[in-house]
Amino acid sequence: MILKVTLGIVIGLLVTRVLQQIIYALPLNKAIFKTPLHCASCKSPLAASMKLPFLGSILSLGRCLECKQRLSSNYLILDILTLPLVLAAVMILEPVAAVELILAYSALATIALIDMEHWIIPNKLVVIVLAVALLRLSRNWDLCWFQLSGALPMLLILGVIILI
Repeated sequence: MILKVTLGIVIGLLVTRVLQQIIYALPLNKAIFKTPLHCASCKSPLAASMKLPFLGSILSLGRCLECKQRLSSNYLILDILTLPLVLAAVMILEPVAAVELILAYSALATIALIDMEHWIIPNKLVVIVLAVALLRLSRNWDLCWFQLSGALPMLLILGVIILI
């Protein structure tokens, strides 16, 4: 149990850190891991301590250390939401299902936070969500056909409404 908790915390912190980087670099069309996080106001790179999930937000009080301007609340939101979800997924679910949930959540949370700030939804993240959905469906095709057969009548009804 202690190993699962430790693993969940480490994975959660890593996922949060990677998502912070993606949220910053992807809308700017920059290389994700080569672009250091910067303050939006003074453009100074964030200190190493501020890049740590949870600790960075707490130590800096959500402000840039150089210009004292408030940083984007996206980082704090990501910190608060990601670690508990990842920890629960690692502790409760089987490993494959936990990875699927973490990938899907990460992509959807990143899409939501980028969309809130920049009003765009990057196609790269949508592809990740679709890939995770296909991975999930491929594990149980019988369930997939059952769900699709239930959705087909609704799609037909919606199609008729759209045509009208």
